[in-house]
Amino acid sequence: MADLAGGTGDVASAGAAAGPLGEIYAADAEGIGTEEYEGIGSLAGWALWAAAAAVGYGIYAFRGEHLRKKLDEQKAGGAVPGPVVWVEDKYVTWRESIDRQVDKYTLPSSDQLLPDLPEEARSYTRTLVLDLDEVLMHSDWTRELGWRVYKRPGAEEFLRHLAQYYEIVIYTHQLYTYADPILERLDTGGGVSFRLYKDSCLWKEGRNMRDLARLNRDPKMVLFLTADPALSTLEDNVLELDKWKNDSDDTTLADLTPLLEAIVRNQVSDVRDVARSYKGQDVAKEYKARTRKMAEQRAARGGMGRRW
Repeated sequence: MADLAGGTGDVASAGAAAGPLGEIYAADAEGIGTEEYEGIGSLAGWALWAAAAAVGYGIYAFRGEHLRKKLDEQKAGGAVPGPVVWVEDKYVTWRESIDRQVDKYTLPSSDQLLPDLPEEARSYTRTLVLDLDEVLMHSDWTRELGWRVYKRPGAEEFLRHLAQYYEIVIYTHQLYTYADPILERLDTGGGVSFRLYKDSCLWKEGRNMRDLARLNRDPKMVLFLTADPALSTLEDNVLELDKWKNDSDDTTLADLTPLLEAIVRNQVSDVRDVARSYKGQDVAKEYKARTRKMAEQRAARGGMGRRW
């Protein structure tokens, strides 16, 4: 006992003094060294990390409704003990609640962003969706002037003229309080049918996506004009423009107008066919090049060609 109190006795002598139980502990201590204890601790640590990673992946990869479906399948099979099912049910209920809160900030404000078209208008109404930034305007900041917003040349005329051919929708990631005063200055002719703001965007992978699938319009009748094609949830509906950076000599909107007119005049049944033919190209520049080429071909053969 004096050795134990003084800290000088070894484990074996302590075990002998303590009787049979002490002998067992002494034998265990002699059989398992410090390295093996550390190995077991390390293994347990890795197992804990693996379990945490699995839970984290489940939270990331699966929504509450998916987990609920899996839980219902488990209940129907009856292979999982009741207490485990109870715990899982509590977790899934919590997860569904979290998903509902997150959806308020990530999903568009409605599953149908635009009202229904009249039945008789659905067969011929084509919808032109326009991004705001770098398409119709450009914003810039300087130390001397602060934030300034610049209107793209021809923007007002573009909106006013194409309102004769399309249902025009502005779809921007900007807040209403920022974008609406700008649109009031741009849309002086009242050509824009609807304005969709940040609350109508889909938050995905760190970006405000334009969720064209929720427009409540036939995708065959929708074109999306943007300087950033990756913002569209429907890639086959995109007409891409180069970003406008306050070039006062820019003629892009005027150059593009004949193509958009031709789509309607020729009653193209699926506008995605036109969009696909310009995929990955600046549509205004490419259209001008094609127009010149077709003019040369018509002159050579004395006939008429396709306008897009």
